[in-house]
Amino acid sequence: MLDDVVSVPLWVDLTAVGVTSAQGALVAGQDPGRDRLDFIGVIFIGIAAGLGGGLIRDILLSRVPAALTTNSYLATAILAALVGMLFAAPVRRLAPVIVLVDAFALGLYLIVGMTTAAGAGLGTIPMIFIGVLASTGGGLVRDLLSGAPIALVQGGSFYVTAALGGALLFLAVKPFTNIGAASVCALTATLLLRVASLWFGWNSPRPQTLPVDLRFRKPG
Repeated sequence: MLDDVVSVPLWVDLTAVGVTSAQGALVAGQDPGRDRLDFIGVIFIGIAAGLGGGLIRDILLSRVPAALTTNSYLATAILAALVGMLFAAPVRRLAPVIVLVDAFALGLYLIVGMTTAAGAGLGTIPMIFIGVLASTGGGLVRDLLSGAPIALVQGGSFYVTAALGGALLFLAVKPFTNIGAASVCALTATLLLRVASLWFGWNSPRPQTLPVDLRFRKPG
């Protein structure tokens, strides 16, 4: 179990929520099947994208969701979703900045999720599971609500892979340093893996079938 739980400044957490909410509404509003969605639907998907990871984390840990303990989270998510929907063109021009902040949010939610799970007494494997799910849950909820292919399980650029790499590095570094340094290393690794995968076009490996024939054959 970890000796502390990572806490982040509220403005940092709200920035991450805002970026993911705006991105969620932007994706939902520009989806080829967007005619199925009305104004409220797009806003709702944006809010769910921004708050989804934290809600999933806290529900699995039987905690009151942090997003419901103050007005700041919902207000930020609603405002950001509106911006993402109504100002799609200017927001799209900020794509490089959004990618960087989104990658930062991925690492941030990973670390907060892992350390919160550890503080609740969970073991190493559940801790990784909670951390990765918390960091990718917003996109999962967005895709489920919009009826889009679920990016979490699609082949493509490192997303879960980046989060998993950060989680493993965190566990590898933690015994030799304090939780703050381990968190910075894991967050940096997650960010770099995610950005590098987009820059160089890296894709997650697809499953391979082993060349073994296990069919039953009758003797003789």
